[in-house]
Amino acid sequence: MGKKWTKEGRNKITGTYYDEEGYDKNGYDRNGYNKNGFNVLGYNKEGYDKSGYNKKGFNKKGIHKETKNIYDKNGYDKDGYNKLGYNMFGYDREGYNIFGYNKTGYDREGYNKKGFDKKGINRETKTEYNKEGYNNAGYDKDGYKKSGYNKDGYDREGYDRNGFNKKGINKETKTGYNKEGYNKSGYNREGYDKNGYDKTGYDRNGLDRRGYDKNGYDKNGYNAKGYDKTGYNREGYNIKGYDKNGYDKKGYNKEGYDRTGYDKRGIDKEGYNKEGYNKEGIFKKTGTKYDENGYDRNGYNKNGFNVLGYNREGYDKDGYNKLGYNVFGYDREGYNIKGYDKNGYDKKGYNKEGYNKEGYNKEGVFKKTGIKYDENGYDIFGYNQKGLNKFGYDKAGYDIFGFDKNGYDKEGYDKLGFNKKGIHQSTGTKYNKEGYDREGYNKEGFDISGRKKIKELSPIKVNFKSINKEELEQKKEEKKNEENISIPVVSTEILKTEKILLDDNYYILGYDKEGYDKEGYDREGYDRKGFSRDRIDKYTQSRYDRDGYDYQGYDKEGYNREGYNRQGQKKEIKIDEEEIKKIKKQNSEIRRNRIEELKKEMKERRAKNEKEKNISEIKREEDKKIKKETIKYKKIFQIK
Repeated sequence: MGKKWTKEGRNKITGTYYDEEGYDKNGYDRNGYNKNGFNVLGYNKEGYDKSGYNKKGFNKKGIHKETKNIYDKNGYDKDGYNKLGYNMFGYDREGYNIFGYNKTGYDREGYNKKGFDKKGINRETKTEYNKEGYNNAGYDKDGYKKSGYNKDGYDREGYDRNGFNKKGINKETKTGYNKEGYNKSGYNREGYDKNGYDKTGYDRNGLDRRGYDKNGYDKNGYNAKGYDKTGYNREGYNIKGYDKNGYDKKGYNKEGYDRTGYDKRGIDKEGYNKEGYNKEGIFKKTGTKYDENGYDRNGYNKNGFNVLGYNREGYDKDGYNKLGYNVFGYDREGYNIKGYDKNGYDKKGYNKEGYNKEGYNKEGVFKKTGIKYDENGYDIFGYNQKGLNKFGYDKAGYDIFGFDKNGYDKEGYDKLGFNKKGIHQSTGTKYNKEGYDREGYNKEGFDISGRKKIKELSPIKVNFKSINKEELEQKKEEKKNEENISIPVVSTEILKTEKILLDDNYYILGYDKEGYDKEGYDREGYDRKGFSRDRIDKYTQSRYDRDGYDYQGYDKEGYNREGYNRQGQKKEIKIDEEEIKKIKKQNSEIRRNRIEELKKEMKERRAKNEKEKNISEIKREEDKKIKKETIKYKKIFQIK
């Protein structure tokens, strides 16, 4: 604890839990802050850590630590509001939800959904009653609801919903019982209700609703704990776990012996096991180590063999074990467990390498020459170990992808699904599902590069667009090192408060968090690789991306990014010395250009930092735009 502090944590000079400077043994003052002004959690009195961020991850300017903008990963600012101006509970900064009501259920004018204020005055009539004549509680001036009943449950004639008045007289029968024979309390003349129970809760058989009589036993004679009057349960055991004969579920009595007289170890009261031997190995009947058949407790006779004829080591009188092998590992025919004799040959005369004594294998290849395959790896038939010839085709004439030299598979269709006659496999016509023939043209004669514009989405949609394509590209250039530049999305909490957004008829629910639908395409019709359904790249508007590879990952020469073609052959790259010098020169020029680019970026960042000083002004402009979008959103869905 140190010289200054006692075991209890008191300061020896001040006699309190704090020293002369006002700090405890751990270095914290009465308010929980150390000399540097931070508490145990690492935050100062203003709620910021050493890096200048609060518990939510925002600094004083409202910039989030991870996203580097005014919103966190969930889309909320430092005050807890998203771009639409709503918090995670669906309320705006003034405390109203998207329908215009606050937590207490009143709108900005102070009226609830029924049209009444807190004092019970109606919005339209300016009285305690609405146009229909009912107050906030739903009663008219006479005290009756639309259903026709007052607070006590009686109608204007004085009858309740079951047709009885306060005196218990039925409206129809003019007696104390209705047509079904039950009174106001629900009991018939015999004193039973519709379910057959009397006022005390028992039926005609004397059982309550749980099925027990007044003594607590059911119709089979068992109580709630499952025991009968004699104290045994349905399985026949008492509360201590023993049956009427004194044995538990495992079959042992209180002394620990089963019905045959043996305990859990299999020993009887005299110390003998079920086989008749005691711990000294003496057999009970003979009084010796051997039973009446001549075998000891381990099952061996005087000669050391068991009833099956094997000794303790597991070998018979001829020296072979149960598997039929001797101590050297060979069977009666002279072969080991792997099937080889002492000289290393199997029953057919071949060794482990597959050669016989003469040096030939089963295929007839001589061991010394190994001439089955030539120096290029092809056999006498012209096929390698993979079963492919020099042109990449197997014996049936197909490559590893299942196509022959003419580009057709076993069913007669090419890679695009067309046969030699130009008929498509799935449609049975000259056009595929997308409407293009084998040459890439549609019925109107246009190829895929001249395709029509993408159809617009349904006009019944929510427009959450805040950054267009050109602005997004500009922001990426201005802030290359920043992440999370994306089109804003709606909070899941807002979706929960607005059921209309959950309707599958609206396009917003057709896309995942990354903006792709179930088929893997975004709103513009491109997949994660950047290719459209017609295999056209988003940026180059051709069948090859900016790196020169098509949808399947092959370039114009037919090689993938690893340098292999469709037949699995590696691309040969030959570069002479002059070409190497040329590449080095180009690399040095690229470095110089990159340095100039970095200098330019630094200047742009400095200029951007100056702009960020006015971030509060920008935020106010964004809030105005969001409010406009919200108004437009409400009009689209006719939200009041």
